[in-house]
Amino acid sequence: MINALKDKNAWIAVFLILAVWASVLVILQPRVTSDTLTYDQAMEVLKTGVAPDGFIPNRILTTYLGMQTILLLAAGDGDMRAAWVVMNSVFFFLTCFFFYKIILELYGKRNVAVAGMFLLATNYALIRNASDYVMDVGGWAFYIMALYFSLRYMKTDDFRYGLYAAVAVGIGAFFKEYAFLGFIALACVIIYQRRDAIGRAIKEIMLAGIVSFAPILLFYVAIYFQYHYSYLSWFAYAHESSKSYYGSYALKIAEYVKTFGSLYTFGWFLFLGGLYFLVRQKNALLEKSSMMYLVFVGISALPVFAWPFITQRLSFPIIPFVIIISCLVFVKYEKKLLYFAPLLIVYAVTNYAMDDYVLRFVNIDSFLKLVL
Repeated sequence: MINALKDKNAWIAVFLILAVWASVLVILQPRVTSDTLTYDQAMEVLKTGVAPDGFIPNRILTTYLGMQTILLLAAGDGDMRAAWVVMNSVFFFLTCFFFYKIILELYGKRNVAVAGMFLLATNYALIRNASDYVMDVGGWAFYIMALYFSLRYMKTDDFRYGLYAAVAVGIGAFFKEYAFLGFIALACVIIYQRRDAIGRAIKEIMLAGIVSFAPILLFYVAIYFQYHYSYLSWFAYAHESSKSYYGSYALKIAEYVKTFGSLYTFGWFLFLGGLYFLVRQKNALLEKSSMMYLVFVGISALPVFAWPFITQRLSFPIIPFVIIISCLVFVKYEKKLLYFAPLLIVYAVTNYAMDDYVLRFVNIDSFLKLVL
């Protein structure tokens, strides 16, 4: 990171990240959601050691270090809400900056990396959920870090970067389970890098797996013995709850259309363009290893479709892959990158206005009922 900050474009990226985040806190402002209240209850249990009747420890199971970080920052008479904002601010910065590094490492063009980072930094799911009193951005940050270190491992063939990725997964799992997705990308990279040495691939995957999963699995065992509750309990509860929410496959399809439409809005035009260049000119724009990395990032995001509920927040891990593909348009037209400024501005403004205007006044449900 220190070396990255020596170049002008990295400072532009840092300035953009900070400017976007400041505007998010002013325009959107943090919200207390229904999830916030469950985190509050879990933090009270962690602080006092007393669990009320009917307490469900799912938040302790999935976001233990996030809640402990807030309690640490708010130690004494500190403001827990302010501590929450501080923690999420750090994770927002890390998410965006490491994504800038991914684009730069992948395409080697600093202005393209800045543009790609801007697409992520102003994405609706990120700015809304990083500013709310929820924990998701912590898992996203470590997922992005794991993707970055996996790419570095692929580019340098230095397994130390693979271990850094595993550490990111191992720590991130205590903040939110999105971090687990990073291990999928890492495992794919290891298999690709060691495709001519299967024994070495198995050893590296096993070592990375121990670093990634041993701490969290021991923690899960401890939680089970204390509360008789596991991640399977949490998933089963979510699965049963979703049955009453999505009454038919048509409703589920409609929810996917709404979710993904609002998840990337005008950015989908860039994605389609990037997909076109990926199919027609991939050899001119990408090395083979970079092409494989794109595949691995896409594979790593697929488990989001296994979760019973469909929301922008839960689907966010798809976005890094989508933006990386979109950036192929910027690579193709690098010298005319400023021409895309109006589209980027419209994209950002739409995301800022999503809650108050777009979702409120655009009746997608009625249209989908006619179609489906």
